[in-house]
Amino acid sequence: MNMNNWFLHEKINGHDNGYWEIISATKKPPIGELIKVRNVCGGQHFHTVTEEDELIFSTWETVLKQYFLDQTDSPWGWIDREGRFYGCDFMEHKFCADICFNMSELEAERRGYVKIYSDDSEGYYCSTLMTTAQKRTLDERGFIVEDDEVMWNE
Repeated sequence: MNMNNWFLHEKINGHDNGYWEIISATKKPPIGELIKVRNVCGGQHFHTVTEEDELIFSTWETVLKQYFLDQTDSPWGWIDREGRFYGCDFMEHKFCADICFNMSELEAERRGYVKIYSDDSEGYYCSTLMTTAQKRTLDERGFIVEDDEVMWNE
């Protein structure tokens, strides 16, 4: 995990958040080259390098600390029971739960962490009644939370 590799920040529709993926290459690929990339969960696909792509030579650890875990402006992520928001890249909730909470995505859901998976007003999921702190964080982020979703006597 701490070996240097080439990484691609594949942006989604020009959005700064997107996917960080490892590149199967020994040198920086030129613009226009078709490359094989692998995400943190092991999924693979091919990508044609563009001028908009961000390419860095680094380790997973550095990428995680500098790019992945500093996502306070991300529309996606988790809210813990105390109301703290942990942003992540699109579709990287599993990885974020592992790194930030030292638990699986399923365990974070079972413990009542709020998963934000969309930036529309209903794009969140919580398997339990949420805390007032979680509701407050969702309110601040523009989400609509119904009163029957909150544990008011905590």
